[in-house]
Amino acid sequence: IRHALLTEDDALMFMAVERIAKEITVDMPEGIQEDLSFFQHGPRLYSGGYGRSFTHKMSIIIFLLNGTKYQLPTEKTELFLSFVLEGLRPMTKCNALDWACVGREIARIDAIDLGIIKDALELLSKAPSLPRKQEIEEFLESANGGAPLDITKYFDKAFMLCHHFGGLYVGAKFLNDKIFGAEICNGEAELCYNMSYGTHTCIMRNGKEYFDINSVWDYSRVPGTTSFIESDEQLFAHKDWAKLPLPNDHFGGKQNGSRAAIYELAEHDGIKMQVADFAFEDGFVCLGAEVKIRAYQDTRLTTTVDQCILQG
Repeated sequence: IRHALLTEDDALMFMAVERIAKEITVDMPEGIQEDLSFFQHGPRLYSGGYGRSFTHKMSIIIFLLNGTKYQLPTEKTELFLSFVLEGLRPMTKCNALDWACVGREIARIDAIDLGIIKDALELLSKAPSLPRKQEIEEFLESANGGAPLDITKYFDKAFMLCHHFGGLYVGAKFLNDKIFGAEICNGEAELCYNMSYGTHTCIMRNGKEYFDINSVWDYSRVPGTTSFIESDEQLFAHKDWAKLPLPNDHFGGKQNGSRAAIYELAEHDGIKMQVADFAFEDGFVCLGAEVKIRAYQDTRLTTTVDQCILQG
């Protein structure tokens, strides 16, 4: 696009825009999924990682081309806005993303910060002929600490349930044998073994609960998981998990308006359990039962409800 603009090459400009438009689709194994989550590096949830970058870059292009003869086809713009408003927005609270949707980027400074997404929303709100302007502005307002969202979304492809109620946000990220968990890449997330299997929960009231938590988190106590208490050295020693789906083949979920449920028969490291979470108008219930250890383990087993930055 830059080259076409500098050389005033009309044909090259159309070709570049057509190539970019091909990235806005649900027909590829990575990128936007049918449930409007975002996958990258295989069947792995990255809505708040690669999806955040995708949102920012694509919004710049849409803003610049809007109203010109080069603007993206209407169906492409509408799909992109659906991803932002129905895919990304449910995973946010104020200026924060659910930590479970950022993948290995949990290891980075500002890992869950909504900064570049807010920049994208600012641009989209200024594009004169874009649809869903009111929803874009409402998302931006809530990201800036305005009126809280009132959204419930079950992502059947990403196997995640996001629920906003009474000013609270609760997210539940499960795993199954169709998708991967977190990954080790570029030296990041080397202690995140427990993020590779779930069940994860993220509870936020003001969006500041997990900001820059990566350096002080006890990674054997990832919120929502039933796991063994292990040292950093023990977690670091798990080298074979990065691209392994779990043998959790009995799972599912369902949504009806503001009510939803998600469940799995979870199995990992000799631990077996039944887990189910339920969202309803003014609450969220997390249940675990039939927790069993199939083989002798000399490390302590625990279920972590939450582990976040203290407020006051």
